[in-house]
Order: sequence, then structure tokens, then C-alpha cells
Amino acid sequence: ILDGSKMNLIQTNAAINPGNSGGGLFNSKGELVGIVVAKSSGLDIEGLGFAIPVNDVKNVISDILNLGYVSGRPFLGVSLTDSKQTQVPSNSIWGILYGQSMTTTSYGAYVTDVIPNSAADEAGIKVDDQIISINNEMISETSQVTNAIAEHEIGETVKIGIVRDNKMLTVEATLKEYKGE
Repeated sequence: ILDGSKMNLIQTNAAINPGNSGGGLFNSKGELVGIVVAKSSGLDIEGLGFAIPVNDVKNVISDILNLGYVSGRPFLGVSLTDSKQTQVPSNSIWGILYGQSMTTTSYGAYVTDVIPNSAADEAGIKVDDQIISINNEMISETSQVTNAIAEHEIGETVKIGIVRDNKMLTVEATLKEYKGE
């Protein structure tokens, strides 16, 4: 998991310096094995880097050159931002659901844009809706939405729990293929 998103990565202890992202990761024969995307740092971590495997990169490049987008990726069709931490009164939908009274908390992901003719648009999702669940799994941040959608197939229907005007709704969205909209 990188920045909350699931990814297929190679872990390396090769030196990764600031500015190396996008650079090549090579084996001892000088063969390209990956494209560097991140390095970890911290008190107990030193010299740990991550790269996208070259075969994954080849597939992406081939799709972009031939199709203009990366094929096979399910797409909901929304732009999201994480919920802001707010005071939750006990009579709000969150206070009722979670038994909380005037606590600072954050739930869901706010919809900031809906792409026309996307799965979200066809399901009736609107700007300012708050996505709180996908197939009954609670959502607390945008990366969970991205990961949940990625676990499904194009053409599959998912149930999306939303809050709109302090009312809970459930809509069904049939996922489409992401084509670089």
C-alpha cells in the first residue's frame, strides 16, 4: 500500500534519493526491472525504496500508445476529497449511527466533481454528496473508495452509501472502464 492505494511494487534497498521518482531501477546485469516511485524514511527505516515492475510499466505504455488510456480499470467517475473533521452533535446522522455526542470526527469522502455519463452520474451521485460505504463497507477516506472500486470488475454493480442533506441514501452504480475522461 502506497499513500493508501494498493499497488504491485518491487521493494529494494538500493539508494533512492529525492528526485529519483520516475528513474529506472536496474539489476546487476544493467537490465531495467522497475520504475522508482517512492522511498521510505523514518526512525527505524533507512534505504528502503519501491518501484513499479517493468512488466506492469510495459502494459501501461502499450495501452497508452495503442488506445490513449490504460485499459481494464473500473471507473466510478468522481473526484473526491477527504471529509473535514467536524463537531458531531448527537442528533446528526453520525451521532445516531455511531452513538457520539459533540466529538471531533471524520467520516467518508466528499464528492467534488461528477464526470458526465459516468457510473456515478448515472447512479445519481451529486457534488457535495458524502460517500460513506461501498457494498456495506464503511469508508473514512478517499483512498478507500479508490481501493474498493479497483477490487471490482468493469460492468459490476456496487452499492454506494451516501449522505446528502443529512439523509442517508443508497445508490447502485454499474462500473465503467476508465478511458482517460
